[in-house]
Amino acid sequence: QKSILRRLDKPLRLVLNMQLGNDNFWDVPGATRRDGETMRQTAERAVVSLCGPRLNFQVLGNAPMSFYKYKYPKKYREDNIIGAKVFIFKALLLNSHGNLWEELDLQLGQNVLNHKWLTYEELGEYLDEDTKKAVYNMLHDDE
Repeated sequence: QKSILRRLDKPLRLVLNMQLGNDNFWDVPGATRRDGETMRQTAERAVVSLCGPRLNFQVLGNAPMSFYKYKYPKKYREDNIIGAKVFIFKALLLNSHGNLWEELDLQLGQNVLNHKWLTYEELGEYLDEDTKKAVYNMLHDDE
């Protein structure tokens, strides 16, 4: 599931295995928005910082395609911040670096343990319920 060439009959979506403290989980690339940054710029920075500069992609639009609310586990809460709204953008892989049929050389960022390219159906096996619902909300079944 690490190959972008494994299912040429279906679109694939990128998920990352992230580590937070002693916990690890699968998620779509994400980052906290910085002051003065648009949500689209945050989405672009998230992909580059977590996957490296060789992943050539295009974020679609300036507005997120979906979102969900998330409560932080109690052990990670600080300064009375108990949760966040997570905004999800859609992006297309352009892969214009080198040969189209070459595998991508992802340079995984800090706290990224692994990555997978998954079909619509496979996403449900890896994403938590809130993320899965938000992602499925913006996508269509590949069949």
